[in-house]
Amino acid sequence: MKKRYSFTLLAVSLLVATSCDNKEPENTASETIETYNYVARVDLDDPSEPVIKKGYYKFGFDFVNSNISIATDRVDLGNDKEIGFTTETFKFSQELVFGFGDNMEYGQYVYHGFDQFPCTASNDMQVTDLRFELSPIFYMPPEISYIKDPESPLPQPDLSYKARAGSAPKIRYVVGDEYKVYTFWPDLYYCGVTDTEVIGNSESAFKSQDVGYRIKFDINKKKAQVVLYNVQFNPQMPLMECLILPDLDVQFTHNGFVIEASNINPLYIEGGKIMENPRFPFTTFSFIAEDNMVEGRCDFTVAGRFHGSFVGEYMKFVVR
Repeated sequence: MKKRYSFTLLAVSLLVATSCDNKEPENTASETIETYNYVARVDLDDPSEPVIKKGYYKFGFDFVNSNISIATDRVDLGNDKEIGFTTETFKFSQELVFGFGDNMEYGQYVYHGFDQFPCTASNDMQVTDLRFELSPIFYMPPEISYIKDPESPLPQPDLSYKARAGSAPKIRYVVGDEYKVYTFWPDLYYCGVTDTEVIGNSESAFKSQDVGYRIKFDINKKKAQVVLYNVQFNPQMPLMECLILPDLDVQFTHNGFVIEASNINPLYIEGGKIMENPRFPFTTFSFIAEDNMVEGRCDFTVAGRFHGSFVGEYMKFVVR
């Protein structure tokens, strides 16, 4: 099984910014990237829910001096408050990474940096502690299609994927003394290592790097569609293209999200149609991504027979 990766290279367009008419390489470059802002209160006792809205950030690179500036014109803080800001230039670093994928023959640059100095936002609030990481290496789910049946009583979930453009930005900063802002994408595909075993039989331990976990959010409804791809919990178990857990409740916390559910009959695809799979009900299911949301962990029991755990990430993230 081959995973799909995005190597849409900001690193090529930025780092090797040469033209086709033999001019000298460009020393500067800029890129505007779409993402979502996740705005939470600094005060952990504040009951306010995070504000999650689409946003954009413009990265301006000076490669000669290893400087960068980051700008955005609209961050919704909630309660009719919005800000924009542009940082002063600050130093960035780059790491050549050869991750993700066994036939990857070349590296990609991951950019990261920390702005030590505050800047003033459009409403005179201070933006501080800004850290960023910009990676062109991130996972994308496999393409799966089926024929939707409007007569079926079962959900007919949308498995299409809107590919993010360019690189995956991971940015976090503090606004005033009240707000902390993270960036994330509302359709995340985590890959890593899944460990499973037959409950009560430690000799049945089975490890897989092929299972992928997709979390597709409906932010307004606080729901998530969870799709497990390339599913196999035991060598004797048939390999399934996917298992779908639709409409699970999501708790958006001060620094990420938590999904917990129980007694779910997953959906799967057979003969090009959505079917229910009562053979492999998820007795328990938990997926947690907090602290940076890049890294996720999952724990589940299936059919009262298998116990599984997963640890992985959705992008190559070099600074922990």
